[in-house]
Amino acid sequence: MLNTNLLPPDAREALWYEEQSKLITFFLFIVGLVFLVGFVFIVPSYASISAQESGLKERLLLEEGVSKRFFVDQSLNQIGSVNAEIKQVHDYFVKSSGASELLTEFLDKAGGGVLLSYLSVREGGLVTIQGRAATRRDLLGFEKQLREGQHLQDISFPLANIVKDRDIDFSLQGKLK
Repeated sequence: MLNTNLLPPDAREALWYEEQSKLITFFLFIVGLVFLVGFVFIVPSYASISAQESGLKERLLLEEGVSKRFFVDQSLNQIGSVNAEIKQVHDYFVKSSGASELLTEFLDKAGGGVLLSYLSVREGGLVTIQGRAATRRDLLGFEKQLREGQHLQDISFPLANIVKDRDIDFSLQGKLK
């Protein structure tokens, strides 16, 4: 199919300008319509958000004034310090005490032939242990284990402890490492 334009050049140019102007008018109308629709949807949302923002700012100022008036910040600081103290107390009680650890170790080392009747830990780490041993061998084994252990040093073991061969009441002293 062959199209032949028989219009004079001036008319063809006028027709071309008219088509271009209609095309530009159509695109401007579409762009204007998009802006108008966007404006219609955005302005109410923007107005609502800005009103809420100003209301929130007023409430924030009011709440800050009330918190200053009723010393909320000071109360929160006191609560934080009390929580820290509670945590320290909790951590202290969760950790096993050294005395129970020592007692467990001494009882384990005593074995079946040695009965501990007294354990004292004084200031400076001075430890006194008293008890009864079934035999001299049991007592000397207990004393050896204490010397080789990791908790006592400078153990004082009187010779009177090993004079008897059976049913020996003993006492020894040492210092915590």
